[in-house]
Amino acid sequence: MNSVRQSLYLKYRPRRFEELVGQEVVARTLRNAIRERRLGHAYLFTGIRGTGKTSAARILARAINCEHPEEGEPCGSCHACESIAAGRSLDVIEIDAATNRGIDEIRDLRERTQFLPSELRTKVYIIDEAHMLTTEAGNAFLKTLEEPPEHACFILATTEPQRLTETILSRCQRFDFRRIPAAAMAAHLTQICRQEGIETVPEVMALVAEAGAGSLRDAESLLDRLIGLDEGILALDSVRAALGMADPDAIGRLLAGLRGGDLADAWAELRLLEGAGVDPRQLLRSLGAQARERQWAALAKPAVDPGGRFWLDLMDACARGGSELRRADDPWMALEVILLRLASASSVGASAAPPAGPARVISSGTQTAPVELPKAPAPESSNPPPEVPSGMAQSVAEADPGTSAPSPNEPPVGALGPAAAGEPTVADAPARPAGAAASWQARWPEVVDWAQRNHPGPFTALARETTPVAMNDGILTIEVRYEWHLGKLREPQYRSLLEQACRSVLGDGISVDLRPAGGAAPAPEDGGGARQVGGGALAAALKHFPGSTVRKVELRDRR
Repeated sequence: MNSVRQSLYLKYRPRRFEELVGQEVVARTLRNAIRERRLGHAYLFTGIRGTGKTSAARILARAINCEHPEEGEPCGSCHACESIAAGRSLDVIEIDAATNRGIDEIRDLRERTQFLPSELRTKVYIIDEAHMLTTEAGNAFLKTLEEPPEHACFILATTEPQRLTETILSRCQRFDFRRIPAAAMAAHLTQICRQEGIETVPEVMALVAEAGAGSLRDAESLLDRLIGLDEGILALDSVRAALGMADPDAIGRLLAGLRGGDLADAWAELRLLEGAGVDPRQLLRSLGAQARERQWAALAKPAVDPGGRFWLDLMDACARGGSELRRADDPWMALEVILLRLASASSVGASAAPPAGPARVISSGTQTAPVELPKAPAPESSNPPPEVPSGMAQSVAEADPGTSAPSPNEPPVGALGPAAAGEPTVADAPARPAGAAASWQARWPEVVDWAQRNHPGPFTALARETTPVAMNDGILTIEVRYEWHLGKLREPQYRSLLEQACRSVLGDGISVDLRPAGGAAPAPEDGGGARQVGGGALAAALKHFPGSTVRKVELRDRR
């Protein structure tokens, strides 16, 4: 009858401090404390899973009670070391706080700590997942930590130290177990393969270490599964397929499509990766790793790789998208949303060229015509103004009511300054730099990020469906993709949040004008003579109804 084979992470579990992989600082500190007899009554080991917290606690329990310690290391051959390693010792008690988390269990522990050890020098209590203790149990355990018996030592292990109370944290010597470096993990896995008689190559060990994500136990479990893939050989392609990792060439083609704006190629490559069984979470990690390398390369040599902004946006998308994929019912669809959002942000930043300056007023006779933004061709100043039939509505560029057409010696209305017209005019506003329009378009993803950080939820979802299209006289015209989203954003609370986001990122004094996608073009930056004529009532109306066109109408006497 075949016996069950022991798992690799149990078979190669460290027995000495020097065998702890990637935790040299922790091992050296504990070893020196044992050698110099400077033991504490309570220790706290923190770190992600699979980094050696429980193993270090067991090694420390053996070293404290070892009859023949060797430079702070347990000898492994005395009665105390053997009984603790075999789990037979009654003086080393391991408690899983996830299942024994109530106040009754802690009260029982407090009572047992009063008894002297049965065979060892020191009783050692190892409390795993200590953050799972209830508030009442933690308070009861605090009394034991405040007045610990001389013959007892407590070792708490947790992956979430922030959930422990400050009073418990302050009474423990804390040791943070870092994520295991990939190089150290790959070297350890290579040693295991050598002892198990498995043929492999460094590239395979690097892939397994990467999939372990800093957890040695996870990497060893993966290796244990992969050993059964082929007979005594770990091939690179087989391991990559088993781990759900994408081929580097496929990742390169996907990145080329995203960066070059060829979404058809990117979509086709995604479909191929999905059909090949690639794990979307692993793909997101690979994209993030590529973006990280290329971003730093772009910063070091911008002339060689000028696309640093794309790589930074991709890094940000991958860093934020991991949690989205973990919660998603359909991880592939969530990944597609992340990448399409990235492509959309890039297209907004690379949209139409900015205007060279603010709209100008060109005078011709008795009318002034605004020069349109580059989206529409500007009318020539030499074109004769259209004839206005008598008695009909006059152009907004006419002079103030009560004044006749200016004589050739009088300056046109559009040329009047503040002192002459008595009102501030748009034409007199200071010119904006040539690249100003591009800045608010390129920074729009930052507005959406601000919404994500400060108001996650419905408002963030609404903000993602917006696209800025024009900036006129401090009024940012924003197109909203769907009518329902437009209606919600026009509600006072969401409109206020949107303006707050714009002002936080783009600067104070910005108001927003919402319209459906594909709507009429916004008014040019200079509204024409209507902005220059009229008294305070007209200025107040324009302030409350930004972007409006004001016309003067004269009624004929019908008597």
